[in-house]
Amino acid sequence: MFIADKIVIMNSIRITKLAASVIAAVLLMVVPCQGQGRDREADLRLDFARQMMNTNMPQSAIVYYHEFINEYPNHPRIAEARYGLARALELVGDSGAIEAYRNFLKKHSEDPKAVSARFELAMSLYNSGLWAEARSAFSDFSARYPSNPSSLKARYFEAQSLLKTNRHLEAVKIFKDVSDSAKMPLKAEAAYMAAASQWQAGLENEAAGALAAVSSSYPGTEVSAKADALTGDILFRQKQFIDAIKFYTRALDAKPQLSFSDEISYWRAWARIKSGDTEAGVKELAEFDAKFSQSSRRSEALKQAALLYSTLGKKNAAIEVWKRFLKTENSEIGLAEANYELGLLYFEMNDDAASSQFFSEVLHLNKILIAEAGYMLGQLELRASRFSTADAFLKVAERATDDAELIDRIQILRLEALKASGNAASFREIMKSMEERRSPALAGAIRGNAELIEAQGDLNGALKEYSRVIEKFPGGVDANQALFKRGLVYYQLARYSEAEKDFLQFIDVVQKLGANELLDDAWYWIGFSRYQLGLWAKSIEAFRASADLPGSDKKLSALLRAGNAAFSMKDYNEAINYFTEVIQNSTDTEISLDALFNKAESLRSLGMSNEARELYLETWRLGGADYEEALLNAAGTLEEIGKSSEAAESYESAAQLISNSSLIEEALMDAARLRQKLGDDDGALRNFEKVAENDGAGTPEALFSIGELRFDRGETEAAVRALKIARDTYSVSIYGRRSALVLANRIMDSASALNSYEALIKSAPDDPISAEAKLRMGLIARNAGRIDIAISLLKKAVSQISDKSILFEAKLALGELLLERKKFTQARIQLEFIYRSPLYSDNALRPASGIALAKAFMGQNQKTDALNILKEIADRYSEYSDEAKRLIEELESKR
Repeated sequence: MFIADKIVIMNSIRITKLAASVIAAVLLMVVPCQGQGRDREADLRLDFARQMMNTNMPQSAIVYYHEFINEYPNHPRIAEARYGLARALELVGDSGAIEAYRNFLKKHSEDPKAVSARFELAMSLYNSGLWAEARSAFSDFSARYPSNPSSLKARYFEAQSLLKTNRHLEAVKIFKDVSDSAKMPLKAEAAYMAAASQWQAGLENEAAGALAAVSSSYPGTEVSAKADALTGDILFRQKQFIDAIKFYTRALDAKPQLSFSDEISYWRAWARIKSGDTEAGVKELAEFDAKFSQSSRRSEALKQAALLYSTLGKKNAAIEVWKRFLKTENSEIGLAEANYELGLLYFEMNDDAASSQFFSEVLHLNKILIAEAGYMLGQLELRASRFSTADAFLKVAERATDDAELIDRIQILRLEALKASGNAASFREIMKSMEERRSPALAGAIRGNAELIEAQGDLNGALKEYSRVIEKFPGGVDANQALFKRGLVYYQLARYSEAEKDFLQFIDVVQKLGANELLDDAWYWIGFSRYQLGLWAKSIEAFRASADLPGSDKKLSALLRAGNAAFSMKDYNEAINYFTEVIQNSTDTEISLDALFNKAESLRSLGMSNEARELYLETWRLGGADYEEALLNAAGTLEEIGKSSEAAESYESAAQLISNSSLIEEALMDAARLRQKLGDDDGALRNFEKVAENDGAGTPEALFSIGELRFDRGETEAAVRALKIARDTYSVSIYGRRSALVLANRIMDSASALNSYEALIKSAPDDPISAEAKLRMGLIARNAGRIDIAISLLKKAVSQISDKSILFEAKLALGELLLERKKFTQARIQLEFIYRSPLYSDNALRPASGIALAKAFMGQNQKTDALNILKEIADRYSEYSDEAKRLIEELESKR
């Protein structure tokens, strides 16, 4: 090949200008001739191919290796060329690498590179998905070269190949052998894969044990993090969601971050949701795209977050997530679904313009949900009295579906639109269509539509539809059922008087028909409606009526509610009578246990704490985990009768018997507070520390309490440690913020404290912690002589502080600074709040505020007022007497 041909090749493979100049410089020295000149050219070509490999240009090297092999098949360096070609093909992902390696081994089996070629052949087979051949090749390599450094790596990939063909248990054995023999990091990776293989084989318990060993044996490694992640998966499958969250979190906290952290975060979010912490789980899904913008899970996470926010009634949050979804979603089906859901949300929020925009976009995409979007657009147009446009959208919807139920709903809306527009011909056409399809009666269709709208959460829309049935089809079965359903909707809308009216009308209609269907339910809901209105006595009458109907299936439930109403009237004896009747006659365990618990509450309200305690304990013995709160209440009765020590022990005993983590925390916190009240600081600390170790909702408060208590005991180091954990781990909680405030107040220098205060204010500028932070910053500014800044900060603090003791401190400091600035009237306003108020006459800051107030009066030349204050202070407060007398002398000398 001549130089010109080589230049064409160089251009075709897009070598950089710099590389091309190097190539040209080399090749210009090549003189095509025979003998030694030809050997020189061959060497140059092979050297150039190797240079391409060394500069990470394997695609370019392939051309030169091919040329060398074709033109110089007998050259002494032919083995090097064949091996180089195989390597280059492997690097570019060309399946021809397999044949190239095999060709090399066939012709040069004794070459020093044959060992590497056998391993690389096995890797190429593995990377090409030829698992069985790869396994055989890896096995052959490790058997042929047992002492080779790559032998254990070959065994590792042999096991990986077995996994690919679902031979999990064989893989486990090899992974374990590799782990036993290898050094780090292969040792750890093989141990992890052995555990993972057990999991894939369905041996979850064995896998969990092995993963625990991996995590503890290789702390701080990527393998440890992967083991934690897989342990989280196992616990998730076993529905141990709280524990799964802990392991997922450990995996996510690993440094460096795992490549599949997006998957871990996704399943941690679902573990939180499944564990009952829905808000945190949905929040994690909603923030998924910000953390993992390139993840394949991004769209799914956002979609699930938006749907869950909708379910939770957080419409604005759902809208925000759907809109983010739209910005990055490429699938037309996904775009259609998001636009439809946004349309529904805005529809529920009565933002018709926005709702119409998103539903219209669904029609433009022309993929899915066309009928549903057309139906909703029809509703919107109908609501806006644009009847012709409504009918046009509804026609689109009708043509797009063969769902009989949806067609019924569409046609009912079309009837309404056509009637309003006076289009009688089309109206009759639709009626005829409904008859031909043997559609249910219009009344039933309208009622069904109302029920669907109700299920979607549009209660006002459902109310309108039920009313249509009642008004247009009076006396019919559908009208009667709509009357009952409308009463329930009124109740959900908190329109209790209207609900009662509908239920009473329903009872009248049903009784006139000689029927009794749903009568007990109607009286039952009348009872609830009256209960919500605070009409306790009338509520009891209704519940009693429901219970007394022959064959009532609401009897015991109604009696229970009657007891609750009597309790609300504080007629505890009557309540006890109802609860006792339920207990004696109920075969429903849940109702009887509710009655037993409520009877205990009634006895407790009557001051019969011992009797109440017995019933609480009986409720727990019979109801177990569902009535663990009764154990706490039983402990509370001991506290009420002055047995604080026994109450503390009872709370501690309850904590050992309860399974609900939040109730355990409550019991331990109550026990701790009682121990602290009794002067048993060690016992209080013991309980606070148990709560802190539980890592639950009460942990921040427990850590804060530990810090405060240890400070009081003079155990500064331990106090600081607890408060720092609360501050750093639970920074957004009120007790995490309180901990930060206490640390800043107690142990920090002014500069560090200021930084801490500023951070607290920035993160939540309107909460009580922020208010005190402003106070502390004001005091620091005062001490530094920055009076105007101090006054500004103290004014903000005063306007925000609700805690009276802190408020006094802030007002006193502000008053003194205003006094210093000779703003006497403003100073008096702050100082008189402390000094004059009879509610706070025993406050420790009163005498100091009085001295300052007297000075303000003196500044305004109101000597009599000043003297009156100073004389009172001199008489009542010995520690301020000398200062008061000095000021009195000063005043009298000026008379």
